[in-house]
Amino acid sequence: MSKTARNSLNSSQIKEISEFGTIISVDIHTIEINGGGSARCMLAEIYS
Repeated sequence: MSKTARNSLNSSQIKEISEFGTIISVDIHTIEINGGGSARCMLAEIYS
């Protein structure tokens, strides 16, 4: 997930997610601000 998304989670949410795996977050601030999307949009954008 993006660092922005990670920073929006509270400690309870982080603990619960961490029970299923390691949280990996990347700084894609420039894309989020200028592109109007986030990690999901970068990976799953569908153009028709």
